[in-house]
Order: sequence, then C-alpha cells, then structure tokens
Amino acid sequence: MSEKAQKVLGRFKDTIRETLLLEDYDEEGIIGVEQLREGLKSLQIDGCDEEMIQFVEYIIFTRGGAEGTHKMKYGVLFDLLDKQHRGSTSNGPASLGTSTESRKRPESSSPEKLKARNKDKLPQ
Repeated sequence: MSEKAQKVLGRFKDTIRETLLLEDYDEEGIIGVEQLREGLKSLQIDGCDEEMIQFVEYIIFTRGGAEGTHKMKYGVLFDLLDKQHRGSTSNGPASLGTSTESRKRPESSSPEKLKARNKDKLPQ
C-alpha cells in the first residue's frame, strides 16, 4: 500500500500540501482526521479511494506522534511521498528494502575482508 500511495499521491504532493495548509487553522502542521479526510477528498485524485485515505490516516496517526485524531502531524505523509523521489530505482523505491540487491552487503565489508583488515585487533 505504501508503494501505491507513493505512486498515486506523489504526483500531487505540492497540491496536497497546499490543501492541508488551508485546512490547518490552529497549529501549523497539525490537523484533525476530519479535516485531513475532507482535504484529500476535495482533490478528487484518481486512485485515492477510501482505502487509500484510511492508509494515509493510519500512517499519519501512527508515525506522526498524534495526540489523538483531533491533533495529527501530517508532515509524515510528505516524508513518505518524498521517499519515492529520493531512493527510486528501476525496481521501485529502494527505501522500502524489498529487493535483494538493496540488502546485499558491499563486497568491501564482507566478513572475510573485515577479518583480514582487522586481524591484528582480533583476540588470539
């Protein structure tokens, strides 16, 4: 779902930011769940269905250090959407760590090479 959100919402990141700022009356960066829902629905983005909106609410609520559904820090949504641009490869976002290539250790730090480089530091 994270990849889908990045794909669907990532193209409209700036528009979403502006819309949420308009809904953000009291404290900058903090919004209620109803304001968030209203803002996302008002944009009428293709692919942004009820399931997507619930996912966005969940991400913001759990990762944003919310003080309840009336005070959610929506900046974490943009952190998620920014990952698409920072770490994308031909296999998709590398930051999600799904490909085996992203989990391979560089050859220079293989266990054998580390032991060889630090053999004088190893206990006898």
